[in-house]
Amino acid sequence: MNGNSKTSIGLLIPATSFIVFTIAIYFENFSFSMFSAICGILIWFLYTAVMQTKLPDVTGNIIILFGLLISVGYFLNFGISNNMFGGIDFNRETIIGSLMILLISVVLGVLFNNSFSEKEASSSNNFNSDKYKTAETKKELDSNESYPEEEEYEEYYPEEEEYEEYYPEEEEYEE
Repeated sequence: MNGNSKTSIGLLIPATSFIVFTIAIYFENFSFSMFSAICGILIWFLYTAVMQTKLPDVTGNIIILFGLLISVGYFLNFGISNNMFGGIDFNRETIIGSLMILLISVVLGVLFNNSFSEKEASSSNNFNSDKYKTAETKKELDSNESYPEEEEYEEYYPEEEEYEEYYPEEEEYEE
């Protein structure tokens, strides 16, 4: 198998986990929904480590998505309770806990996205460095062609002897 097919097969793991998560939420089994999201991301990372595949560019976005899924499952499981009058009570500590899970996952996802963009920038700079060098040398040659040669400057700037014709010495003015 080549690297692209391994990566594509590996992305089926988070997709399957997302489907199981939505089914568990639909049936109001919030503990299992958290379990499926956590296991899905862990199994995906284990798959990429064992199969030695390259992580796709959307890894940071997947981490953010699964952090969101885990925090929603945590909030629905522990943050909401029904009171005896049929209303809903919210547990403040659990809401803060789910927001902390979301914050950590967003920070990790952004760090993964930045690390991939830095790797791409460094690899593209190394790969295209010859193209940039040739483009710079072409620009330098073109810029040199736009300026006249030294010989052409002589036409505009006469030698010192020719200045006397235009600017006579002070003695001539004193008359």
